[in-house]
Amino acid sequence: MLILWRRDPFQFQNWAVEYVSGFCTNKKTRDGGVDGRLYFKERGRRGQSNLKGMIISVKGGKLNLSDVRDLMGVVTSDPQGVFGGIISFDEPTKAMRDFQAEQGLYQGNKQYPVLQFLSVKEMLENKRLFNIPNTVNRKDTNKNRQQEIYF
Repeated sequence: MLILWRRDPFQFQNWAVEYVSGFCTNKKTRDGGVDGRLYFKERGRRGQSNLKGMIISVKGGKLNLSDVRDLMGVVTSDPQGVFGGIISFDEPTKAMRDFQAEQGLYQGNKQYPVLQFLSVKEMLENKRLFNIPNTVNRKDTNKNRQQEIYF
């Protein structure tokens, strides 16, 4: 995957977002750090449902605390934003984990971290995805997915 990132960062972003069954953004530059989204329906008090989501940022280069803070700034200003998700080659630092804890938990049918990290290694080796309430228009095919990677 590192080769794909070096060859075409935008293709890598699309691959990463689609791998977690997200929707890619159409903008390649000046996207405010938003590379994709996952959606779910939030149940309101009167039984109505509101479309909410996770804003996904893909970082192929060095992951910095400022990237994490910027993403959460976007999430809090987005009317549908509930979660922030970062996909990267790097593992989060202690400072990033501390910031994650400060963001708290979302209470749905269970509790979900508002800010989540996902490494490419976790995606490929452990078939891990982001942990959010049931998503809209998403089939969870990763459980038995055999990843074919061509270089």
